[in-house]
Amino acid sequence: MSIQETWEGESGPSLARSLGLPSVEVHRTLGSTSDRAKALAREGADHLTLVLANEQTAGRGRNGRSWCSPSGCGVWGSLVLRSRGPRVDGLLPIRVGLALAAGLEERSAAEVGLKWPNDLFLLGKGASAKVGGILCEKVLAVTPSSPHGAAVVVGVGLNVLPIEVPGGEPSGALASAGLGDRMTVLGCVVDAVRSAAEATGTLTAGELAAWQRRDILRDRPVQVKGPRDGGERGVARGIDQEGRLLVETRYGLAGVVAGTVRALEGSAGLSPTGAR
Repeated sequence: MSIQETWEGESGPSLARSLGLPSVEVHRTLGSTSDRAKALAREGADHLTLVLANEQTAGRGRNGRSWCSPSGCGVWGSLVLRSRGPRVDGLLPIRVGLALAAGLEERSAAEVGLKWPNDLFLLGKGASAKVGGILCEKVLAVTPSSPHGAAVVVGVGLNVLPIEVPGGEPSGALASAGLGDRMTVLGCVVDAVRSAAEATGTLTAGELAAWQRRDILRDRPVQVKGPRDGGERGVARGIDQEGRLLVETRYGLAGVVAGTVRALEGSAGLSPTGAR
């Protein structure tokens, strides 16, 4: 494991002080910040411990998809969250996304959209490009009687500079919207995760309205594929208080808890012969 003393000129202890965190572990190169954060959580790491890497060689998103994380091009980090009351962990990707989108916009000329359940898109000129993602993973206690208990690791990847992904979809870069300072972006990430970690209960009317304003899928034909099915087509109708994606299918309105959603072109998603 390669540990780097500084990130953007700041040491781990210095970053911890400036960001108001108990500990920041900084690496020059790391397979996955989330894997390292999960290991620290099992060892008893404090709430809001941050693992930060200048480069990830095995970064990942949902469903094991790889996340390109080249050196110096973005913010690749993961924070440990301990249970602190009636937090709804299943809503963390939604809440982190909402807070992060708002924070990025406050500090730049960016317009940030959200794609259920955990992707951030840079919007503009009639097009959108993925600029980041959020991955929340539960860490079980080593044993039922473990003094450290369970935790959640929130991993965030944000492209600050342009990244070329061979054979992949075009990606966005925050620098194109005037936010090329990685330290500022890191501050947005920490603030967003801290805010989401303190929220309780189901999504409020205000949070649902904020999601609706940023929802890049709303009223668009989509295809949703679950872990073990071929997929269902319909029209996205936002999310509910539980964070479920609402899809109007040929069978009526369905709430999707988990799966992969893909926007479709045209009106094919309304077809009663949608794929199953």
